[in-house]
Amino acid sequence: MDFPKTFLREVINYSRYNFDIYDVIQKNNVALIKIDDYVNNTRIYTGSALDRAGKGDLLFPAFFSYIVKFLVANSLIHKNKFNKILELGSANNDMRKLLYRTRWKGSYFGVDICYNLLKKNFQFSTNSPTIFISFDLNKGLKYFKNESFDSIINFELIEHLKNKKNAIFLLRECYRVLKNDGIMFLSTPNGRDCITWPKFHKFEFEYNEMLSILKSIGFDIENSFGCLIQRTKNKLNNKLMQEYKDMYKKFGAYLTQVLLAINNPEASVLTTFICRRTKI
Repeated sequence: MDFPKTFLREVINYSRYNFDIYDVIQKNNVALIKIDDYVNNTRIYTGSALDRAGKGDLLFPAFFSYIVKFLVANSLIHKNKFNKILELGSANNDMRKLLYRTRWKGSYFGVDICYNLLKKNFQFSTNSPTIFISFDLNKGLKYFKNESFDSIINFELIEHLKNKKNAIFLLRECYRVLKNDGIMFLSTPNGRDCITWPKFHKFEFEYNEMLSILKSIGFDIENSFGCLIQRTKNKLNNKLMQEYKDMYKKFGAYLTQVLLAINNPEASVLTTFICRRTKI
């Protein structure tokens, strides 16, 4: 097989878009392709969350909660027998490592604007075809064909785009390239309850705002769960405040912040949405 060109034909719309490829790096069945001539390499890289968890960071509530969404996505990808995955913001390599470590045999496509980080991290060997593509997601997913992927991983990405308009456009693009009955896993900070607003977040959506946007696009929200409740910052209603106090006495701050968030995503710092593209 002429890899990666033949592999790309499955998902790239060559008939509609002509584009230049500025760089290609290939190692066995893993390839890195740079489409944009200029890409942003200033993204803050914190390292692999999975690797950090293995070194003990799992003891902290934030990291434990952060990893839960990867475990949920991995489980549903295996359960639904999804074979073609697109991950947006893939430089950290976390989802790909987890998939292949759990013996997933499908085809993986990763997109990130940070070419240098992709170049640094993409050489995690696998037995299945893997392609990383570097381009600006503010432009959407215009290079990809309709209904190309079984599942899309979209974790903590949209808040880094230039504005909310671009973020909503990207979500619509996700719906377009997702196959019928496919799932998008989306996580993003809850702007109302965020403890701090990092300088590299251009904006943040509130829970109900994002829920409304996803439904208007056409997604069926199968589930949503929160990551980490901070009593000192969140505006908890009386019922949640009482639950917090009761759980705190039994479990302490660590488990209370994690467990209470799972069932109360609207009051969480970060929310994960499981979004199904229903059959038309």
